[in-house]
Amino acid sequence: MNWFRHDAFGSHAGEWLALALAILVLFALRIALSRLVFWLLARKRDADESEDESEKEYWRVHGG
Repeated sequence: MNWFRHDAFGSHAGEWLALALAILVLFALRIALSRLVFWLLARKRDADESEDESEKEYWRVHGG
C-alpha cells in the first residue's frame, strides 16, 4: 500500500515501524533477562540462608 510507505515519517515508514518493533522486543527481552537473573540470585541466596539455618539447628541439637 502506497499510503503506508509515504506518510508523515517520509518514504520509509515500514522501516521505521520495523525499527520501533525491534527496539520494543529488545527492551522486553532485557527486562525478562534481568528478572530471571534477579530470581536466580534470590534463589541462591535463599538456599544459602536455609543451609546456614540447617547448620545452626544441627549444632543446637548436637551441642556445638
